[in-house]
Amino acid sequence: GIEIPIIGYIDLRYPGEVRELKTSSKRRRSIIDDHAFQVSTYAMAIRQESGVWPSAVLDYICPTGMESFQLKNGNQWVKRVIDTANSIRSLLASASTEAELCQLVQPDFSKALWRYRPNSRAAAKSLFEC
Repeated sequence: GIEIPIIGYIDLRYPGEVRELKTSSKRRRSIIDDHAFQVSTYAMAIRQESGVWPSAVLDYICPTGMESFQLKNGNQWVKRVIDTANSIRSLLASASTEAELCQLVQPDFSKALWRYRPNSRAAAKSLFEC
C-alpha cells in the first residue's frame, strides 16, 4: 500500500468495475498514460477498501461517439503508482521547509498543460518565484 493521501473522484463504480469518463475533441485509439495512471489509482483504492481488484475502463467521449478501453498491464500501472508515491515521499523527506522543497523542484512552464490552467500557472510562478 501507499501512505500518500490521494484526492480524486471516481466517475462510475460498479461491482467489479471502475470506469473513468474523459471527453476528447477526437476519437482515441488507446488509453492515454495519465488516464491509465488515474484509473489504476482508483482501482488500487477500491482494492484496499473491498479486497477485490476491479477491472478498470476508460470511456473517451467525443463528438462522433464513444470509445471504451479496458486497462491492460494492470500490474505495470500499479507499480508506476507505487513508484511515484515513493518518489513523492522521498522528495518530501529531503526538504524540511517549503522553501527547500521549492529549490528542489521547478515546474516546466513550457508544457502545454500550463496554457489551459492560467490560475494554476500564476500560483506556481508566485510560489516558485519565476
